[in-house]
Amino acid sequence: MTKRVAVMGGTRFVGAAAVWELVGTGHEVLVAHRGVHELEPDVALDVAEHCLGDREDLLVEGGPVERFGPEVIIDTFGGGATAAKGEQLVDAAARCGAERLVVVSSCDVYQAYVDAGLGDGSGRKLLPPTPLPIFESSPRRIEPYPGATSGHDNVAMEDAVAEFSGTVVILRPGAIYGPGDYLCREWPLVRRALEKRKELKIPAAGVQIFHRVAVERVAHALVAAATARIPDVPHPWACNVVDPYDWTYAGLAAEIGRLLDWEWEPKEVSFDEAIHPWRVTSPLVVSDVRLREVLAIPSGRPDPRDALAATVRWYLEHGPNPESPYLDW
Repeated sequence: MTKRVAVMGGTRFVGAAAVWELVGTGHEVLVAHRGVHELEPDVALDVAEHCLGDREDLLVEGGPVERFGPEVIIDTFGGGATAAKGEQLVDAAARCGAERLVVVSSCDVYQAYVDAGLGDGSGRKLLPPTPLPIFESSPRRIEPYPGATSGHDNVAMEDAVAEFSGTVVILRPGAIYGPGDYLCREWPLVRRALEKRKELKIPAAGVQIFHRVAVERVAHALVAAATARIPDVPHPWACNVVDPYDWTYAGLAAEIGRLLDWEWEPKEVSFDEAIHPWRVTSPLVVSDVRLREVLAIPSGRPDPRDALAATVRWYLEHGPNPESPYLDW
């Protein structure tokens, strides 16, 4: 069933992947964004409407999103999620007569992510109380995410969009990776292999794991969330979006080494002796039951091994995104 879908922030990474998928499956798509990044030309040709402006101007009463009359609004919350942005979205959706909101949140809403030390590391606990895997019903944090800037808070955004009277689907991705990823968490490992640096410091034997997800899988979930039959309860309906399997930090390093035909000389060290994007003291394993059983996203879309290989190829062709915070790690 095709829909009229407005995508807020549809030109960068997650949004661009979702627009590609929406257009390819026949939906009528409005892409609304600030103009900092542009759509790929072959995608832009098939987009029903394309409008530029600040978020306030795009969602204003009588503005381009309202005139488009979408049945579904997808919001990627580029630049950070806040309660104010969530309230603004709800108001616009009500005026549009939209039947469904699909919003991109994050697994960072769970208290387990703070307990494991992600963010600025201040919440790290050696005895984390949350059972694994993490389900959508697992405890959310009640404090702002450690280290968050510009008021970014997915919990506050989720609470705000819950006020919408129609269907609300909240997607909670793990750490998103893939070609074009501006964070480039895998880049430190790729760079060391390219520089022929054999020694690799592995804290705590490299057992750190927190669930990741390929950007293509997030796009599949966004498109499915726009049309799938969603249970009436709970409202809003949340869904974890993660890969069907993942690697420990040591396993990821080994797989990247295999892809680049490189062998490491691992050196076990303490947390204080190594810096890397997987600095968690306890594993973060997230359930994907709803993703598979309700949104019907099969495990092979895509296979994580293939998605990682595509990511590494992108690094080799383009280098890391210059906005990556991990360039010097």
